[in-house]
Amino acid sequence: PPLQREASAMTSLYASYSLDPEWQDRSKPVYIITHLYFKQPLDCESARENLGKHFIKNGRFRSTFSRDKTGKKVLIREFPTEDIDLFYHVTQLAESGWNQNNLDDFVSKLYKG
Repeated sequence: PPLQREASAMTSLYASYSLDPEWQDRSKPVYIITHLYFKQPLDCESARENLGKHFIKNGRFRSTFSRDKTGKKVLIREFPTEDIDLFYHVTQLAESGWNQNNLDDFVSKLYKG
């Protein structure tokens, strides 16, 4: 079962925005998008292996937020590493790769919702 603990004050503040229905209606999420360019296509298997070794070890990358029964405290629910499906998170989208126009279209769609 996931480990659950109370979030810090700063984490609670930021998580409250995503957990509060009024804020969800009035605000848009902040997206941070990074463009990485490589000389050759990435090997998905190698990417999965590296994510599993480095990122997934950090509980922040495998956690969700919720409220306690009173609705006042924000809780962090940390999932076990074996529950993270890296085949879902690391997939190959296109055989031929994307050009700059494809990437721009994709990022624009993220912001439009």
